[in-house]
Amino acid sequence: MNNKNNAQPVKKQKFQTIATFGRAVLLSGRPGEYDIQGGTRADLFEAREWSSLFLHEAVFGANFGPHEGSC
Repeated sequence: MNNKNNAQPVKKQKFQTIATFGRAVLLSGRPGEYDIQGGTRADLFEAREWSSLFLHEAVFGANFGPHEGSC
């Protein structure tokens, strides 16, 4: 029996930059998948506001950006 590593290589997912907000970058991966990287609380708030107006089909997790009452 040959004990070679049979693990499949992990495909690197390509992300497309949708918009930037200060130091935060809003990215799109697979259809319907969005992510934000970097930025301050203000940048995240602006990204959330912009998304609600221009990317309303995007659904972000509960940890995406600041929430009302958390400032």
